[in-house]
Amino acid sequence: MSLRVGINARHLSLPEMRGVNRYTLNLLRELSRTGEVELILFTDRSVHSMFHGHFPFEEVCFTSAREVIWEQWDLPRRLRDAKIDIFHAPSNRGLPWLRACRYVLTIHDIIENIPSLLPARPIKSRLRQTYADFASVRRAHAILTVSEHSKRDICRHWRLAPDRVVVTYEGCDRRFYERVTAEAIDGVCHRLGLPSRYLLYLGGFDRKKNVNGLLRGYALTSRAEVPDLVLAGEKKWEFAATESLALELNCGERVLFPGVMPDCDLPALYQGALAFIYPSLYEGFGLQLVEAMASGVPVVASNRTSVPEVLGGAGLLFDPEKPEEIAERLRQVSLDAALRERLRRAGAARAAEFSWSRTARETLAVYHRVLGHG
Repeated sequence: MSLRVGINARHLSLPEMRGVNRYTLNLLRELSRTGEVELILFTDRSVHSMFHGHFPFEEVCFTSAREVIWEQWDLPRRLRDAKIDIFHAPSNRGLPWLRACRYVLTIHDIIENIPSLLPARPIKSRLRQTYADFASVRRAHAILTVSEHSKRDICRHWRLAPDRVVVTYEGCDRRFYERVTAEAIDGVCHRLGLPSRYLLYLGGFDRKKNVNGLLRGYALTSRAEVPDLVLAGEKKWEFAATESLALELNCGERVLFPGVMPDCDLPALYQGALAFIYPSLYEGFGLQLVEAMASGVPVVASNRTSVPEVLGGAGLLFDPEKPEEIAERLRQVSLDAALRERLRRAGAARAAEFSWSRTARETLAVYHRVLGHG
């Protein structure tokens, strides 16, 4: 008999393909391909249409007067009614305190508990998170996370025994391993107004991503040494400050902000880059690192948190808080073709170790363990 797996899918009502949503979509798609599970998605708003058609699922959609009532009172009753075997919250929190079945939680990282890397938030929001985190961590029968670094952080922060937390690395879509034609790359660059030779950053503009630190290093280089820098991502969080900083540092003409990239353009965007630059101060995993390596792009990245673990020696590292070191790494990768080729080969080999099917198999093994199936 297949397992009836409930998923807290509230975040899938939002039409975005970043971070937790990408993890959830790929995990559920590969779980469905095992033929061992029935997926029942619990949400307070319908799952967005962009997630339909990727995998079969039932949807249990219901609303409550408040989020805490939905999660802590109504949800357990719905889980019992649906005869769920195991309920999985894949977005850091979302488990009820009342037990209705066996519970699994994915915590991607503890960034939300590091105030120095986050903008200020209302006290009501902080209290709600504190309660939801406590309930989810304490009631989970097993906790998944996406790197050994995150596991150490989680065990230390929540004072958990290491055997309660299981590492299941994220994967990478097959399309990033497939080569894009030069004509297709040229077409995407022309449509987006990008030069033929560029360094690429792809991600957010929040403080932990350290885009401003990258800019300070980039400003120490010259056009003769290093090509234009493309900073792609949604123009929110601290984007305005980043745009202003580029002008203050007199490198505005060499920095491009194309905004959000259509998901279908990402393989061409990666493969058109001379190198991929990732200056993050904190990452639980860093999915873009694997996407870049799979795309055959040399990676130059921060030496912090999970980044060296994910790269596995296949990238050129720098201290993200030392602009001079960032500048030197940018010069190296831009001027040394032999170095770029070594990084490409090492990155491709490393990327081959990550797959969503492996993530799903390891997650399913945790389900069986929690249910006492051996």
